[in-house]
Amino acid sequence: IVKPNKEQSSFFTKRESRRKIDPTSDNISKFREGREGAVVIGCDNKTDISKLKSQLPWSLGKNYSIEIPRLKRPKLKIVNISADDVAVEDSDDTIIAEIITSNGLNNKNLHMKVLKKSTNRYKNTNIIVEVDPKTHNGLLSQQKVKIGWSNCPVFNHISFLQCYNCMSFGHYAQD
Repeated sequence: IVKPNKEQSSFFTKRESRRKIDPTSDNISKFREGREGAVVIGCDNKTDISKLKSQLPWSLGKNYSIEIPRLKRPKLKIVNISADDVAVEDSDDTIIAEIITSNGLNNKNLHMKVLKKSTNRYKNTNIIVEVDPKTHNGLLSQQKVKIGWSNCPVFNHISFLQCYNCMSFGHYAQD
């Protein structure tokens, strides 16, 4: 993402980018305008991203800041957990500990965070969990997750932004 510095009043336009950045030499695969004068530039792989990040300050000057956004972690939806095993009132740490111990997860880079807990019409618990990619692939390939005495189906959960004003995707109504 290329953003204008605070003291910079002008935006980084497509015309200006065409003069300063050669898309063929840097393997640029995506280019779109962002919020507040920012420009999002995408590359095909990590080496192209690091090469572009090192070259951009030379071609753009000190008027703009360049940052690589952090990738979002994948999410899993675990459904039909028996209320005897996990309840909505249970703490997030208790639920995470139960998932880790029941499934024998011992990844040293394990990241797990409960994002949402709810009950369905059968009084069973459903949860949405944010995990690291390795854990995501491992639990998703099993198709069922053990939590206490329950063997619960697990699904890939995809969330997206939607405007409830115009019903378009990628932004909120306030934006």
